[in-house]
Amino acid sequence: MEGILAPCSGRSAGEMIAAQTASGPQPGMAATGWRLRPETNDLLTLDFLRFAASLGIVYYHLNEFFFAPERRQAIIAAQGFGMFVDLFFIISGYVLAHVYIGRLRTAGDYGKFLWRRVARLYPLHLVVLGINIAIWWGLLQRAGSENAPSFDPLCILHTALLVQEYLDCGSPYSFNGVTWSISIEMGLYVLFPLFMLLALRGARWIGAFSAVTLAVAVLLLRDHDGWGHLPPILRGLTGFSFGIFLFRIRGRLPDLRDRGVVSLVLLLALFPLLLLPAPDWLRMATILALATSAVASDLHRNLNPVVLRLAPLGQLTYAIYIWHRAVILVLMNAIADKMLGGAPLALAAMAVMSVATIFALSYLGYFLIETPARRVLTRITRRRDTKRNKEFST
Repeated sequence: MEGILAPCSGRSAGEMIAAQTASGPQPGMAATGWRLRPETNDLLTLDFLRFAASLGIVYYHLNEFFFAPERRQAIIAAQGFGMFVDLFFIISGYVLAHVYIGRLRTAGDYGKFLWRRVARLYPLHLVVLGINIAIWWGLLQRAGSENAPSFDPLCILHTALLVQEYLDCGSPYSFNGVTWSISIEMGLYVLFPLFMLLALRGARWIGAFSAVTLAVAVLLLRDHDGWGHLPPILRGLTGFSFGIFLFRIRGRLPDLRDRGVVSLVLLLALFPLLLLPAPDWLRMATILALATSAVASDLHRNLNPVVLRLAPLGQLTYAIYIWHRAVILVLMNAIADKMLGGAPLALAAMAVMSVATIFALSYLGYFLIETPARRVLTRITRRRDTKRNKEFST
């Protein structure tokens, strides 16, 4: 790992924002050569948690193949690793508030914000979507599947635009189904100015909103088969608003002087809670406590050596999330489970190969797709700003 991880850049959030005034915040752009580097020293524990959450999601979709087919659905339903997505929502709300609060003053600022979100998410998403379509086409030439995504152009268009959670195309299955959460994120970005209005009015406003959505979610658990079956937009609103609330109250969080141990203990405690049967309210409470402790650790510089070492890998979180289903579909589902009959040795070997392939594709995709595409797309807004400034000066 020594060759691909770089030390922290030493930039504070203020320096990061100042440097990005012209080009806008570009999460994940902080890299030197082919080495990963945290974008700022202010969010190292959150970067580490993003990476840990992405690994949890990968495990969630890998481990089902180690159970008999007739038991998989029940076992996966009992597990809660899908709730790492809720941690993503929380971190997303916090980071965007950290960078943008007080900076979206005009419609133009809002437009730039949305465009930069598009530049951040769409390039890699579209590439992997195309690969998923090709994979499914090839697999369906060999055998049918009742869970196959729809090749209806409208369904593909909805997924390509990341609006599949808001518009119905008539099929419950879409290519690279994990992008449901990215679709929810896009809706949250559209609503972001409203979140900022609540946050700027005071912590109690955004806190009350988050508390209400959380209460509704807990109440709805009585009529749903677990947190993962709650309305996706409700999960997004709950996590995203809580992240913004954390940003507003960050100055009130105590200095535990624990070198980040509390965050690590909570993370380690979360894994068995998600693996074994446990109440979803307890799982969510642990996630909220974990996010809160991570913010406190970053704020008071109580950083664990493990966090310092692994925080740069947080830059690969989005790529890992986007790539992993396609890799698992081919190596675990098609080859290990179907072609090789689910032999334990084959499953173990393919699981190791899957993790290695996911990491390699994420690393290469970050440098060869995400970063170059984002730079090209963000230059568009810079050129427009430069042109307007010249016209104004003349």
